[in-house]
Amino acid sequence: MARASQRIQDLITRKQSFIHDASNDRLWDTFCGNFEPGQYRLGIISFDLSPAFYRKLIAAKQYPLTEADIDRYLADHQTFMNRTDTPIIWRITDDTFSTRLTDSLQAVNSFLK
Repeated sequence: MARASQRIQDLITRKQSFIHDASNDRLWDTFCGNFEPGQYRLGIISFDLSPAFYRKLIAAKQYPLTEADIDRYLADHQTFMNRTDTPIIWRITDDTFSTRLTDSLQAVNSFLK
């Protein structure tokens, strides 16, 4: 975490744009605390997967999560989505999961224009 924070600070110091690829539901306020108001334009690509799809994905990747962990992560994400005012520039769903990389790139390019 300290290494990532230092990298972010280095980018901010250089006034360089960047993509922060991370799960930020629980750490979003801390992440945003790195910036002065208006310093950067922020956008979110959200993984809005159904609980069944998310469980299959976790099992396929063999992540050591309990059912309680999964339920908490899904609930945390919903809470985050309900409270954020940061624009959602793309939503990855069960139907778009297989094309998430190209779709996300297209969304980022549109966001930057």
